[in-house]
Amino acid sequence: KHGTKLFNNDFATSGIPLQLYTIMFFVLWGSICAALSYKYERLIPWSYVCLCGTVLLYILPKDMIPYWNKVVSTRKWLFIRIIRLVLAPLYPVEFGDFFLGDIFCSLTYSMSDIAMFSCLVATNEKGLCGSSHSKTMGILSCLPSYWRLLQCLRRYADSGDKFPHLFNGAKYICGIAYNASLCAYRMAHRSPEARTPFIVCALINAIFTSIWDIVFDWSLLQPSKHNLFLRDDLYLAGKKNWKDGTYDG
Repeated sequence: KHGTKLFNNDFATSGIPLQLYTIMFFVLWGSICAALSYKYERLIPWSYVCLCGTVLLYILPKDMIPYWNKVVSTRKWLFIRIIRLVLAPLYPVEFGDFFLGDIFCSLTYSMSDIAMFSCLVATNEKGLCGSSHSKTMGILSCLPSYWRLLQCLRRYADSGDKFPHLFNGAKYICGIAYNASLCAYRMAHRSPEARTPFIVCALINAIFTSIWDIVFDWSLLQPSKHNLFLRDDLYLAGKKNWKDGTYDG
């Protein structure tokens, strides 16, 4: 219903490569601080250094880093995309929105570690900050799949297409169930009663996501008249007319 602008899959013209270039500075700085914290076995001073360095990068003049003047808009872009991701049902899903959502799904483990990091900074009690004592870790690990589920539901509401949006949403429901059951299994100190639901959810999630990734995301093992084990349509650059399958440009 929203035409080619809403569901354009052209990565090259999205501006995301430049956004990622800027984000790498923050990732590098955070990695340095993390390495220092392991070496000196104290999180608090280096966490403050990392925070100050991040703020400095945000207020740094645009001519201090090569090409920084071309990606200063990343500050605004990143905040807006995160807001649109968290409030997914309220906004039409654009390419940058679900691309950022997929990135967060890839960082599910890192998301859950935020709870452990905060606990260690606050209490410095390693025995109380693990996954066996923290429900917050389980909640944070479910958030990326939850956000992507909301995006899938919004895309279904906008387009009316049950496939692929509802099926894609079902995949993220499996991801939520897996992370929630894993949290329950850990909180129950790996009791036999919690093991069975965890194994079932993990198995369903693994099968569903593997089939989806191989067949749909990687476009492998699809019946095709022109490309063996691939889909007929291999062209992703440009704007596609979803009514007749043609591309502009």
